[in-house]
Amino acid sequence: MKKILAMIVVLSLALCAGALSEAGAPLGQTMPDFAFTTCEGEDISLSALLEEKDLVVVNIFASWCPPCRAEFPEMQSVYEEMSDRIEIVALSGDPDDTNDIVSDYKAEMGLTFPMGREEGTGIADFLNLEAYPTTIVIDKNGVVGFKQVGMFANAASFKGALDYFLDEAYDGTPAAAYNVYVCDQDDHPVPGAVISFCTDETCLPMTSADDGTITFTDKPASYHLQVLKLPEGCSIDEGFEATCEGDGEWVFVQVKRDPSCICD
Repeated sequence: MKKILAMIVVLSLALCAGALSEAGAPLGQTMPDFAFTTCEGEDISLSALLEEKDLVVVNIFASWCPPCRAEFPEMQSVYEEMSDRIEIVALSGDPDDTNDIVSDYKAEMGLTFPMGREEGTGIADFLNLEAYPTTIVIDKNGVVGFKQVGMFANAASFKGALDYFLDEAYDGTPAAAYNVYVCDQDDHPVPGAVISFCTDETCLPMTSADDGTITFTDKPASYHLQVLKLPEGCSIDEGFEATCEGDGEWVFVQVKRDPSCICD
């Protein structure tokens, strides 16, 4: 009989600085209007953007931050698909990042959304900024509906956060991020794992991607996780229990992968 191993740990997303805290999270609050000058010299305000777009995404980054650099290509790919309805504003919160540095960074990364500096906007104070990157989604009514501290795992997780607010069923309720990473005993990703997210009313089965992640955005709830299926050669403790609260943290599901596993 196969030896079975399961371990659940809850860890914050990789951050460049600071610790994750719910204090000061502005969900449900109206975002104060702000203005900034892009690294190309264009003046932009939140109120003007909301007259043209259905959503405004504000990302606070730093040029030296590896997770920021990792998520920008994912954001760019979604932006190219949805720029008719959304605007992304990326502002450096590092006072040492000059306009020239931001401009060079933007060109190097091949980014096309507006970028500039956070200084003078008041955004960092409003968000109680503690880490890079930090991202918020502002809905059509100017209300902060979503906040994530740390990088998005992939384009799908970023797009999922936006789709929540663009859906016709959106009723103004702030959203929460639910993040699960399925890995083996050597911390390698396990794709193809089917995990069900259950509340008292419903269950939502989802499958881990090639990078082992399951990410989605929905109304705040407490989900009990059930492992429905694992790839051949992978096993998990029958007593497995975990809860995903949607607070922006990751739940790690570690399974035993035998040498015979074909899930690569």
